Amino acid sequence: MTDCYWLNPCGSNMSWGSVSPFRNKFKEPFVLNICPVVEDGNYTPNSTVGGSLRKKWIHEGGENPILVKGNHGKGSLQARSEVFATSVHEKQGFENYVEYWLCDIPCDGESVVASTCASFTSEQYEFVPAFDFLMSLGKKPNCQSYYQFFVSGCKHVGVDVVPFLDYMFMTDFIISNYDRHLNNFGLLRDTETLEYIGCAPIFDSGDSFFGRLEGVPSGKALLNLNCNSFYSKELNMLKVVKNSSLVDITKLPEVFTLDCLLSHDSTISDDKRSSICSAYTQKIEYFEVFQKNPSKFFDYKYRK
Repeated sequence: MTDCYWLNPCGSNMSWGSVSPFRNKFKEPFVLNICPVVEDGNYTPNSTVGGSLRKKWIHEGGENPILVKGNHGKGSLQARSEVFATSVHEKQGFENYVEYWLCDIPCDGESVVASTCASFTSEQYEFVPAFDFLMSLGKKPNCQSYYQFFVSGCKHVGVDVVPFLDYMFMTDFIISNYDRHLNNFGLLRDTETLEYIGCAPIFDSGDSFFGRLEGVPSGKALLNLNCNSFYSKELNMLKVVKNSSLVDITKLPEVFTLDCLLSHDSTISDDKRSSICSAYTQKIEYFEVFQKNPSKFFDYKYRK
């Protein structure tokens, strides 16, 4: 949630304290939707998040507003992928990530499994997506890629993003996160001083494990997957990684954990669940090759 700028109508007696979504409760009949809604005079600022999934902010006076997010279709693969990504970062001992957990919520007259997480922004710190940050830098030199342009721009404002990006790109590869677009990561900025303080935590890993594909790739096809980020191929994302040791392959969740998580979704067939688990195992094996012998990993003959 980033909503630290507001317009106060002339003649209004409203104060920031009376409208701040971080200080005031907002709760109405629980219905997942995309657009902001007003029910009984209570406003839920759902317009502060983008994306195509149904989602909703709830705030009952606790420390942080809570985001509840649905799934594509009838299943819960997106929600379960968020939870699995949480377990990856937890086991790695990586601290800069958003924790997701599952919950049952009513949607279209039935109970569905959704993912929930606490807001990682506050009145003090706002989220600046990578896309917006890039737009603030002006025209990109032709000699630089957008990745290089982003890294150099971050360095200019005092933020070394390379280790964070290295880790994020590698874990995205392992869980086959297709959708690390430039609004799905970025920087945190102080809302008073407008100084950048570091990388925003990793969030939104729901488009993992082939939720957008008809089938599940296997074998060497897993080394030719498309993605939506600085580059259009997963392998090109790995090519910019400077320190491959930031991910400990011995501390990844076991495939049994993934299988157990997916088995609770009745919309995922046994065959598909088995294929997803097999792909995860193969991705780890390929990642090990990437760490130990990158020249072999990127060799075209190895990938054929």
